[in-house]
Amino acid sequence: MRLFIAALFLVSFTAFASDAVDDIWTPVPEYSGTMQGGSVWNGPLAVLFDNGPFVNSPGTGYGGADESKMDELESTYGFGCQYTVGNRLADQFEIPDGSNWNITSISFFGYQTGSGPVSPFTGVYMAVHDDFPATGAIVYGDPDTNFMTSTAFANCYRVLSTGSGNSDRPVMVLVCEFTDLTLSAGTYYLNWSLTGSGSSGPWAGPVTITGQYDTGDAFQYTSSGWSLLAMGGTGAPQGMPFIIEGDDIGALQSETWAGIKSLFN
Repeated sequence: MRLFIAALFLVSFTAFASDAVDDIWTPVPEYSGTMQGGSVWNGPLAVLFDNGPFVNSPGTGYGGADESKMDELESTYGFGCQYTVGNRLADQFEIPDGSNWNITSISFFGYQTGSGPVSPFTGVYMAVHDDFPATGAIVYGDPDTNFMTSTAFANCYRVLSTGSGNSDRPVMVLVCEFTDLTLSAGTYYLNWSLTGSGSSGPWAGPVTITGQYDTGDAFQYTSSGWSLLAMGGTGAPQGMPFIIEGDDIGALQSETWAGIKSLFN
């Protein structure tokens, strides 16, 4: 019944391996949901890069919230990124030629089953690499340093294709703010893990696009090393949602200089 987990991560079905994915056979604690008592994320402001959506069913969820709704063939709610057991996630982003990004924040997303709308998260442990994390050098951050500055309910629930209205898995945004993170053009990898006060996870749901199984090329680190993320039930590779905000210093300088030159034409 759970052979897809063994095939994906090349590990036996152990208690540790169960931390790699949150799937439809995982027992969940009972939770009587409420929309009260938790702050709600108001979305990004100055987006430099968005790695993909996780909301694909706006307004259909519990209390009128949005939903990240799985396809009927998919069986993995989310992927383990528990700092306490060494599980991590990684995905890439690219800065175009001629750009120089002054990054002011990076937002990650996750859930702890049964938490309710008050975020249980306590940390984001992240690093930026100049190549795949197994071989690339760290250019910013530290995988053992907590960079989280705020967290809130993302007004979204992760649900099965037939589970609309279920409130077991409220998705939270975890924001890391920076004053000294500037990157030039190139391809980079984010490498992160999460901590929280809840007993389940932390888990992170993948990029979710209705009718599209292949959503990216993220990786997960477990005791067996790095493996490409694949959705249970379909085997399709998955991307992980994150949002980078800030200013493109390179583009701003270029536009300003063009304006100055135009005065003398």
